[in-house]
Amino acid sequence: MYRYKIKNGLQYVKNLLVSDRAYTEKRYKNKFGILPSLEKPTTYNEKLNALKISDECYRLAPFVDKFEARNFVAKTIGEEHLVPLIGVYEKFDDNIFKSLPDRFILKGTHGSAMNYLVKDKSQISFKDINKHAQKWLNRNFYLHGREKAYRFLKKRLIAEELMLQNGESPADYKFYCFNGEPVFLSAIYSRYSDYKKNLYDIEGNLLPYTLNGVPNKKDHQLEVDLRMFLEPVRKLAAPFNFVRVDMYHYQNRPVFGELTFTPYNGMGNFAPDRFDLELGSKFKMNNRFSFFKDDM
Repeated sequence: MYRYKIKNGLQYVKNLLVSDRAYTEKRYKNKFGILPSLEKPTTYNEKLNALKISDECYRLAPFVDKFEARNFVAKTIGEEHLVPLIGVYEKFDDNIFKSLPDRFILKGTHGSAMNYLVKDKSQISFKDINKHAQKWLNRNFYLHGREKAYRFLKKRLIAEELMLQNGESPADYKFYCFNGEPVFLSAIYSRYSDYKKNLYDIEGNLLPYTLNGVPNKKDHQLEVDLRMFLEPVRKLAAPFNFVRVDMYHYQNRPVFGELTFTPYNGMGNFAPDRFDLELGSKFKMNNRFSFFKDDM
């Protein structure tokens, strides 16, 4: 546990020495070979990077916190679209582990890539899962990529029912929404085995682009009618200039995953790269450099 605290402390010191802007510019240049235009951004990735370091991002806390976001979802599209909640915890110990059911997923509420799937609790030990839990509880996700939305989130864990279909996690549909309207999506299948990720337009047509080097599976067809997602996705996206709304297809219904405002930390690598500029043209920003629409 102490090594996680030390690592977090070193990241905090680095944050004091390097500004969010300088850190973002350096990381962007390392990724794309050029400096981003943060004052007058034109591409999708430039706009995400300009927005993620704006103080306006602090207003996103209730939407990116995986526990708090459940309230917004329940009020906006109904509790039936939520994964059943088992518990939320500010600490993790053996008593909590023993109280959990035989099958569940444990997540960090305050960042991304903090997920632990348990298909059979008898096959793991408290030690196995606790090393992940303690790492997450001692992590300030903001320090990882300077996404201000995560800076002051309470560090907590959430346990939810584990959704499985034929032993696999359900298909994940990530809708990229501009000014409240879904424009394209990334469909992810067999996340933990035979991983597939395709990009589609909102009519379900395969797009001639790839994201982060994962090739489209041209022989793989969409497994659902996208129309079932559109109403809940539009309602959840309505307040924002941009958001990615992640939905699962589970038991023949849309189930909420999360809201993501800076996918891949604004470093999504599209090929060909002209798609970055095309998406940027759909991204209407206001003068406040806010993810919220002007009428919020």
